[in-house]
Formats: sequence, structure tokens, C-alpha cells
Amino acid sequence: MPKHKNYELFKYIGLKIRIKRRELNLSQEKLAEMLNVAYTQVYNYETGKFKIPLDYLMELADIFKVDLNYFLSDYNAGTKLKFENENKEYNKTIGMVKEIYNLNDENLIYLLKKSVESIYNIVKAKK
Repeated sequence: MPKHKNYELFKYIGLKIRIKRRELNLSQEKLAEMLNVAYTQVYNYETGKFKIPLDYLMELADIFKVDLNYFLSDYNAGTKLKFENENKEYNKTIGMVKEIYNLNDENLIYLLKKSVESIYNIVKAKK
């Protein structure tokens, strides 16, 4: 757990960043390039591990073509649950992938990799 105050707030802002980035079909790498930071920095912002500086948040608002209020507008309005649920689905999917890898079944791992590669190629083709 990060040691900064307001972790939940920054985690929420990070989820809003991830959602908008995905809507625009931007990879973390591409967004990092646009912000002139390492892609790991984008990951850390999206997960709330690091506080995102206001100047980067303003730059993201420009890139995403949203008002700065987009990142905070519904934090206290009850839709926070929606973003927590999305994060649970994401974590559930990651958990399933880990479980497959932990079986150490070469055939299953091969099929998983091929499936993910196929889906990823479709995503790349759409960009």
C-alpha cells in the first residue's frame, strides 16, 4: 500500500485515467510518450501508487479532451462503487491468468498465450 495520504482519491483518479485511456485506445506506452514520462509512471498513476502532479493532470485533460473536473466530478457522488467494481473485474481476470500459469500445464499456458496474442493483435489492428 502506498504511503501517501489520500491513496483512495489518487486510486480513483488513476481509474478515471485508465478508463479514458482505454476509451481512446491508447497504450500506457503511448500515453507515457505523450506525457514525456516512462510508461511505468503512467502505470503508477493509474494504480494510485504515486500522486499525479497537477500539471500532468492538466496535460491529461488536454490529451483526453475533457475538463479537469472529469477526474474528480463523481468521486463523492456514489459512482465510486462503479470504478471499484471495474477494478475487481480486472483483478479477477488477472487472478484467473495467474491460476492458469500456476498449474504449470504447458498446453494450457500455450493456449492462454495464443489467445491473448490473438486478442492483442485485434486491438493493435483497430488503432
